[in-house]
Amino acid sequence: MNYRKSPIFIGIGAVVAIALITAAIDPTGRLAADVTAPAAVLLFLGILLYQWRWAKREETAPIGTGAKLSTASDLGQVTDQYDMYVALAIRPVSMEEMRKARSGVFGMVRANIKLGLVLAILPAGAAVMIITGWVPDVGNGNFMPIVPLILAPLGFAWVRWTMAGAAESGNSLLEPMGLAMTAMPQVGVRRGFGPGQDLQTDIRGATEVEGERHGRQVHVTLGGKHATEVSGAYPEFEIGHRGQSLQVKDGAPAAIEQLIGSLGPSPHWKSFKSLKAGADGMVATRGVDAEGGWLWDLWLCELLADATSKGWK
Repeated sequence: MNYRKSPIFIGIGAVVAIALITAAIDPTGRLAADVTAPAAVLLFLGILLYQWRWAKREETAPIGTGAKLSTASDLGQVTDQYDMYVALAIRPVSMEEMRKARSGVFGMVRANIKLGLVLAILPAGAAVMIITGWVPDVGNGNFMPIVPLILAPLGFAWVRWTMAGAAESGNSLLEPMGLAMTAMPQVGVRRGFGPGQDLQTDIRGATEVEGERHGRQVHVTLGGKHATEVSGAYPEFEIGHRGQSLQVKDGAPAAIEQLIGSLGPSPHWKSFKSLKAGADGMVATRGVDAEGGWLWDLWLCELLADATSKGWK
């Protein structure tokens, strides 16, 4: 079950359209409030339900044969990221190891979805108050400013626990590949934008993965975009993509063009942006990819690095 963003964007567009239409029908805004607020809450709950089903399906899906595939093969055709983990492993890895690691990863995903469900209680309650016009009596409300100070430590504890679990599960997957997490996003606090905004949690930085594979240093950054770097000195060339196919930019060595031309189309190249090689190393970038697309970038970098090391100039 691929994680598809299009239904989420369609749902957001539908809520915006509902808000505009109801505002046009009733200029007082009452109808817009009565309809848009519950629609937004239902959309949020629907997103959580979709994510839960996706995580459950991914966790229980067959991992595959686990066969060690040759780096000379077109691994772009591999569809399952766990098969790709096994294919890129530098030591034998058992299916039991993969199942245990995968269970840990998706256990953390489900934990975050549960947190989102708890947080959804607040906007759901607000929607009920908007529709019914009933607001609970909270006295003079003098205690409200200290509520964020009480909740903030709980939020920090939850986020840190989640990140620690994600790091442990992630490293259990990365270790057979000769890689390890060396950095995780940092949790901070900041004041919300606008007057009267409460303190909000703030997550900065990116997940970083490093290690040595086949005599080369590898550094992967998983943040606002994904970047996979492989050390070495290479002839200068650049690779982009069109749809699901890789394309070599003008000026690349003929052998590189031949190698890339031999690779078939793959859905994993849709989020791929570019690969640039030169005297300072090789780096492949792509947009944020929930399907582990950086694994295919790593394979592509190493495939090209092996090719150039054999004298393909």
